[in-house]
Amino acid sequence: MKFKNIDTPCIGICSTVYGDNVCRGCMRFANEVIEWNTYSSEQKSDTLSRLNQLISQVAEKSLSITDADLLERQCKKFNIRYRQEFNPLSWAYMLLKMRINVIDEPLNFGFKINSQFEHLSLTQLITKIDAEIFALSQQQQA
Repeated sequence: MKFKNIDTPCIGICSTVYGDNVCRGCMRFANEVIEWNTYSSEQKSDTLSRLNQLISQVAEKSLSITDADLLERQCKKFNIRYRQEFNPLSWAYMLLKMRINVIDEPLNFGFKINSQFEHLSLTQLITKIDAEIFALSQQQQA
C-alpha cells in the first residue's frame, strides 16, 4: 500500500514526552514518534498498518459495525482522520476516542457496543479499549 503523503497518526495527546515507550494518544512506539519525519512512505505505511491491525483486533471485542457508510459519513462530519482502506472498526475507535462527547447513541454513528460491554459508559469503554491497546503495544515492543 503506497501513500503519496502520509500524515502522522498523532492526535495531540502524546505521552512519550513523559517517558512512555508507547504513546497513549496514537499508540506508536516512542521511536516511531521521534523518527516519523525521517521515515519512508513504506515505513509509515507499515506503522499505520500495524496500528490498524492492533486497534481492530482490540475493538472487535467491544464494538460491531452496523453501517460502514454511516460511520464514514460521521467521521467526515466530525473531522476524524481515517483511512478508507483500513478496518471500519479502527474508524469507530477513533470517532469514539476523539468525539466521545457527541456520541449519544452509537447506532446513529454506524456502530454498536457488543452486549457484554453495554453496561459500561462510553468513557469507561474507551478507557478499557485504550488500556488493552496500550498493553498489547508494550508487549509487541518487548
